[in-house]
Amino acid sequence: MKCHPIMCIMFFNICIELACFICVCILCHISSKNPFKNHIIGDISNYFNIIEEKIDETPILDSNQIIGSNLDKARRRYISNENDTNIAPENKVSNKIFLRHLVSRLFCTEMQDYFIRFNGRKLSDIFDLNYEKIHKLSIATLVVSSIMIFFYILICAFEKKLKKNVWIGSIIAILSLLLYIAKLVLSIILIYYIEKSDIEKYDDFLDCHNVRVTLFDKFSEISTLRKCSFAFLILNFVEQGIDKLQKCCDYGEKANELEDD
Repeated sequence: MKCHPIMCIMFFNICIELACFICVCILCHISSKNPFKNHIIGDISNYFNIIEEKIDETPILDSNQIIGSNLDKARRRYISNENDTNIAPENKVSNKIFLRHLVSRLFCTEMQDYFIRFNGRKLSDIFDLNYEKIHKLSIATLVVSSIMIFFYILICAFEKKLKKNVWIGSIIAILSLLLYIAKLVLSIILIYYIEKSDIEKYDDFLDCHNVRVTLFDKFSEISTLRKCSFAFLILNFVEQGIDKLQKCCDYGEKANELEDD
């Protein structure tokens, strides 16, 4: 049995759409409840192994050490030093590592300070996950994806009949295009709100050396949500590539039909 190229692409497209559907289902499920809204910040020692003193935020980058007025000045001085050919390469590398370490330490100290100031309040006051917006957009994307899958199955099942009935075929083609645009727009907005949220900030916070990471294991679904969003983004790119390939096959088929005539 000979496999038609367009039908193979359509089948692959359905598989990608199903994978996107599963990703959106996971995003919808995870974002249905914000775990940080139910967690009240308590004793600071529960979250940090070592309570660090607030470091002086007055660094200036020199060729051998960092001391001075503030981190912004350090960054500007660092950029200036990068362009200075008189500084030895090993010193530049040392400065770069030191600056990265300083920025990391400043961030961790700042997060510790937030936990102290927001004691007795919700954890969501520190980390804004945008779960409400993500959940609503996930539901909307889920509905559109469900209709698109139904349309793909319909086209595959009744391809010959749809070719004979031009009007119905045209209506389905237009609706499919509108659904595709709607899904693409919703997907872009969904990814935007996921990336705009403090999920990455939360991941960076867990990398701080003095944080009791085991206490935050119950919030592991937050990292799953971000990974799932990346998978969803990649699948959308693949789907767009398949769509372009399908159009090329359609043009090729039409060209062959014209040659036969």
